[in-house]
Amino acid sequence: MDNKIRKSLVAGNWKMNGDTQSLEMIKKISKLDFHNNCDVAICPPATLLMEAVRKTSESPLMIGAQDCHHLEKGAYTGEISAKMLQDLGVKIVILGHSERRLHCHETNQLIRRKATAAHKSNILPVICIGESETEKESGLTEAVVIEQIADSMPDTSNHLNTVIAYEPIWAIGTGKTPSLEEIYRVHTAIRNHVRKNNGEDIARQIRILYGGSVKSDNSKEIFEIADVDGALVGGASLNSEEFSSIVRSVA
Repeated sequence: MDNKIRKSLVAGNWKMNGDTQSLEMIKKISKLDFHNNCDVAICPPATLLMEAVRKTSESPLMIGAQDCHHLEKGAYTGEISAKMLQDLGVKIVILGHSERRLHCHETNQLIRRKATAAHKSNILPVICIGESETEKESGLTEAVVIEQIADSMPDTSNHLNTVIAYEPIWAIGTGKTPSLEEIYRVHTAIRNHVRKNNGEDIARQIRILYGGSVKSDNSKEIFEIADVDGALVGGASLNSEEFSSIVRSVA
């Protein structure tokens, strides 16, 4: 599979980190010399979204959110809808991250509803999937991620409005990464599943990111793997120099 037909995406997930002073780092990243074969996004906490969008209005850098509600409005204290994110100028949203699946008990079905809401608001959902260490050791990696993506992707998904991110849970924030062969095998299985269920055209063009302890010293070899179309970067995205190095390592 020739991944040169797909424009890479490198997205930084800041999680619950950052304050108003961090906006200067976003502004600094926005001034990077982005090359044409890579989209770049930063997903800061919700408190920074409005100002981050304002500071990057003349840059190709996309500002993304880390979650959204599945409904447009209502009595849901503390929640933010995709429609509200669209109103701010947010372009993408991370959905189904393992931390939310675990700590907030999010199901595949709920993630599907959130992704549908993102589609309706013209926001690009990055749907996260990944196996636990126990599932990996039991040889269930491919079965788990295929079930997750099958149940989390809305029927309205295509290569233009959806991104998939494979993040093995045991590799997130641990410094551990799967072997290059393991990453290749899982990404190939995901693309084959999309091919079977959504057709060759969508499978050939949909972007599948890798996430889990991505750093500047391993990003280049990860990006060279067939069917890897970029990365969802955690802790390394909190350092502008490190994140910039990862972006520059895209072939």
